[in-house]
Amino acid sequence: YRFVGTLSCGSIVAEADGNVRIILDGVRLTGKDGAPIRFYNKGQKVVTFAEEKENIVFYELSNGMYLALTAPRAEITEGAESELTLNGKGTGEINGKKERAIVCRSTLKIKTVELEIRSKTDAVTAMNVVIKNTSLVIDSTAGSAIIAERYGFLTKEGYVVISDSDVRAVSAFDAISATDLVYVTGSDSFLSICSGNGSSSVLYDEIYSRKGIVSDGCVCIEEGGVYIDSLDDSIKCSGETLLSGGFLTASTKKTAVNSVLTEIKGGRTEIARSSVGIKGCRLSLSDGSVKITSNENGINLSAINGNDSVCALVMKGGYVDVSTCGTC
Repeated sequence: YRFVGTLSCGSIVAEADGNVRIILDGVRLTGKDGAPIRFYNKGQKVVTFAEEKENIVFYELSNGMYLALTAPRAEITEGAESELTLNGKGTGEINGKKERAIVCRSTLKIKTVELEIRSKTDAVTAMNVVIKNTSLVIDSTAGSAIIAERYGFLTKEGYVVISDSDVRAVSAFDAISATDLVYVTGSDSFLSICSGNGSSSVLYDEIYSRKGIVSDGCVCIEEGGVYIDSLDDSIKCSGETLLSGGFLTASTKKTAVNSVLTEIKGGRTEIARSSVGIKGCRLSLSDGSVKITSNENGINLSAINGNDSVCALVMKGGYVDVSTCGTC
């Protein structure tokens, strides 16, 4: 279905069980009493931004603007194969005037499109987020930029994948938060994050989390460039942080890489500003270069639950340069 022109105080609603594609061909769509674009039931749902056309979609009043897959919770916990895809060769602006800009109860894919997403709170929430070959700007003035979280008893969901994309995210709280995995790959990938007004902000409190990347599972930077300027930890990972290539630059008032396990296999890691450079239980280096500037500790490793046998610094190769006012 192809849409052109202007619609005020209205919505596009698709209630089909099956695949649906909506083409925005120079559209200005304003929702006031309901989400401007809504999808229901199972199937592949696609919003395509037409080539050489500018599209603006926003929710002016009430509780945010949603591009949503609202399948029943029971279907989601059983792994319903519903996806929402935003693609095309045009440009688009999605603006949640009051709350969230995009809500997807399944996997959200953003591909090939040039897109700006703005929100007063959390900008993008989905079960999974895949960003590929895309130029994306996300601005969340009072929330997180991207949240990927599993629903129900799903065990392998809640991931963010950025591949060969230019993503620039500004957020008041955690910029990217995932239940399972945050993965950056592709030599053309560029991820720039500023959370909590950055490491130079004079404001700080313990009430809100203002981290760059947060994962309850793993964080992997395989290729590309990642730049994180955060008020809180730059990377906070409950599992393993793997830096196998690419370039990571982190600036923070707290810990740059706070992960139970950190493995560096290549690339270049530069911690330009931190209280603690790398913190966790085990740090393993086999290749690549690491440069750390910190106020307190360069590398701080401690045992988990008193188990000293798993606490270790293992260096088989690479280069490490630590400059600190405290303990290297």
